[in-house]
Amino acid sequence: MAKRKERPTPKVGSRFEKQFKGKVRTLHVVELEGRICYKMDGKLFGSPSGAAKTLIKQEVNGWRFWGMD
Repeated sequence: MAKRKERPTPKVGSRFEKQFKGKVRTLHVVELEGRICYKMDGKLFGSPSGAAKTLIKQEVNGWRFWGMD
């Protein structure tokens, strides 16, 4: 199994934009009950990858997709 890369958590309040299929999508970093979450289109996700996956309908590295690397 591949080792996961340690990445620093983005600061709460950060936002990342991605143009996808002619629309600009925005991912917001929020804190909810002491946990860092990612919010897109009013929905909460546990990771940037979860949010990206809902857009492209396949597995994806969300950190790269959103330009967080």
